[in-house]
Amino acid sequence: MEKKYYIKNNSHSLEAEEVFLDAKALESLEEKGKLEKKISRKKFSILYIIMLLGFVFLLLRVGQLQIVKGEYYKKLAIGNIIREYPICAPRGIIYDRNKTPLVYNVVDFSLVLDKDSFLSNSKEKREEILEQLSSIIKKPKDEIIATLENKKLENNILVLKDNLKKEQVLIIQSYIKNWNGVYLKKKIKRDYQFSPYFSHILGYVSKVSKKDLEDNPSYNPEDYIGRTGLELFYDKWLRGKNGKEIMEVNSVGKIVKKLKHEEPIPGNSLILNIDKDLQIKLYDSLKKYADK
Repeated sequence: MEKKYYIKNNSHSLEAEEVFLDAKALESLEEKGKLEKKISRKKFSILYIIMLLGFVFLLLRVGQLQIVKGEYYKKLAIGNIIREYPICAPRGIIYDRNKTPLVYNVVDFSLVLDKDSFLSNSKEKREEILEQLSSIIKKPKDEIIATLENKKLENNILVLKDNLKKEQVLIIQSYIKNWNGVYLKKKIKRDYQFSPYFSHILGYVSKVSKKDLEDNPSYNPEDYIGRTGLELFYDKWLRGKNGKEIMEVNSVGKIVKKLKHEEPIPGNSLILNIDKDLQIKLYDSLKKYADK
């Protein structure tokens, strides 16, 4: 008896037509997996040009940062570790005909706080410093804190007190090594000892304003210039050339070492034709007559 053979697929027989249809479907799937169209040479060229332009732009940008702006970033980096402090030049002395000084230069000290360096102290240390400063300069601690929080501080530098007394300077000098961000600033100020007799002739000086700095970039923010009288008329003659001190500081603003010290050049002196004693006698006589 002849036997029949079957291939089982999901519990039913596979006919010849099904085999043929499955082969066709497989062929169709293979065709779908292929690219229907070749990319033209023109499109490849455009893509290549875009990539090339992008590479050139990146190269130019790197060149700009390293070559064109290299010096700028170098200076910026140096600014973080190097600080320059101006040393104001003493103004020239004004004398009478007998070379008697009519105005003097005297040393004055200011108490200065560098906000950035000060904030590098621990909270407890900051409180301790503020308490001691408040006691020495007789200024409420809350007032000092309020000034510190002022965002308009120039270069984050706060002058806590000018014209310190000798006793205050000595006390501060004994503490200052342990106070990070606090230092004494030495400067020269004018002392007009014969002010009532010569003020109308000599005039006076004052610290440069923002407008002065804008009008004359050669001025230093710490400079004093003549405002009236001979101090104004002979200002350029009396003003000297400022010196400078360049320091290396660490990350918290503490001075590591001195790199350069350039002494200031004092201003020129001025000798007048008037006689101090005669001027004083004349003034007193006129005042006595006017008071009658």
